[in-house]
Formats: sequence, structure tokens, C-alpha cells
Amino acid sequence: MTIREILRNAIDESATWSQNRLAVAIGLSGPAMSNRLKADGRDVKVGFVVAVLDRLGYDLVVVKKNSRLPNGSFVVTAEEE
Repeated sequence: MTIREILRNAIDESATWSQNRLAVAIGLSGPAMSNRLKADGRDVKVGFVVAVLDRLGYDLVVVKKNSRLPNGSFVVTAEEE
């Protein structure tokens, strides 16, 4: 999954957070949040990803390839251009 797909899925599955509510919580407008979540090949800044994941109750963690992942983990793949 791409990071954008992971973020969108996590937002959609949240019982507490909507995309607009998250935007306000991390200091963005609704349209700015929408633009950052669009899959158009641009890089997503790590600070943005961490801010969104933190509000949704996730941590961003780096592990060695082929390591055992905890249940509920997501593997980020490269964005398709």
C-alpha cells in the first residue's frame, strides 16, 4: 500500500476522526489536506504523515526487511507514478 492509501484507509476506519477534523487538528485547511492525500506522484512529507498517524493512534516505525511485524501493521510501498 502507498502511504496515501494507508492514511486514507485509517481515516475512513476511524470512528473519531474525519478528514476535515484531522486537517483542523494538524493546522491545515480541508482543501490542503485533500491535496496532500491525492495520489499524484508528489512526495509526502514525513512530518505530515507522523502528525496524521499520531492523531489516529498510530506510530510510524522503521523495521528491518523480513522482520516479524506486529498485528495491525502496514507496509508502505513506493508511490506509483
